[in-house]
Amino acid sequence: MDIQAAMKKREAEKKAKERLEREKRIQEEKELQMGKLKEEKDHMKEEKAMKRWNLEQEKYLTDVLLEKKKLDESALMDKKVPLDKFQEDERQKRLKQEERMKQQDKLTERISLMFPEIIR
Repeated sequence: MDIQAAMKKREAEKKAKERLEREKRIQEEKELQMGKLKEEKDHMKEEKAMKRWNLEQEKYLTDVLLEKKKLDESALMDKKVPLDKFQEDERQKRLKQEERMKQQDKLTERISLMFPEIIR
């Protein structure tokens, strides 16, 4: 009986040890994930700060250049309006042309289904 009791005790100790190791591994994985989340948050904060810094630098440089060249920002913006309108018109033309191309492809496909002997 002592042998069986000793074996049961060893087996129980082994199971308890395995359970503790599993729990320890799970805890380490959780800590690792928490560390990754913290790193991601820190990275996002750094990115946001860098973007803000770049915007401030861009504004500063723009102001310096305008002052150095003695240019009026509102006059430049007024001159930019026709260029923006032209770019928007070109974009609209391109979108319309792409839509026409899609419709043409659909039409070609329908015709080929209706009249397969013409395609050959």
